[in-house]
Amino acid sequence: MTIRRGQDWGAPGEVPTGTAVAEDDAGLFVLLNSPDPPQTVAVCAGDLARTVSASSDPQHYGTGNTVVIAPLDLLEVEYDGGAAVCVSHVVARRSWLWGTVLVVANAQFLGRWDIAPRSHPNDGRFDATEVSVSMSVRQRLIAARRLPTGSHLPHPDLIQQRSTSSEWTFARPLTLWLDGVRVGRTKALRVRVVPDALTVCI
Repeated sequence: MTIRRGQDWGAPGEVPTGTAVAEDDAGLFVLLNSPDPPQTVAVCAGDLARTVSASSDPQHYGTGNTVVIAPLDLLEVEYDGGAAVCVSHVVARRSWLWGTVLVVANAQFLGRWDIAPRSHPNDGRFDATEVSVSMSVRQRLIAARRLPTGSHLPHPDLIQQRSTSSEWTFARPLTLWLDGVRVGRTKALRVRVVPDALTVCI
């Protein structure tokens, strides 16, 4: 069951046997898109780790150790010529400084940016922020300076939505990154939340 306002997320327990430990978001992306993806994961660094305040010590996730065990949502992504799953975010852009930029976030952070201050990786929704094509370079730089503190919103040129599923079509192909891994270019994109798809150890 996804998290509800006022409820604790997860509960203490022993690290389950077979838990896959990833170094960062990109490593987790590779694991989740392998032929035999794990059902229980842990991550030591990156945007998901920062969002859930995970331990940076891989030994913390050794079998038999006590951790917090919690459910985790996945993002199911379809794009031109492919499909994959990811946990933290979907980014489609040609440049941060011009043109369309789309960030679909399940994690709160994207690098040093607090890109989705209200996001939680088990609330059953994603937070999508789309930069209007008309947003000037100057305004983008101002927004970028505010991103580390999450104070970039609201802004008339930043279109935001919270949803369980959505589709986008771009006028020109954009480069697509899933959890920091470049997967190709696409003109069409569909993202859907799969609630409680994984178990994460923290």
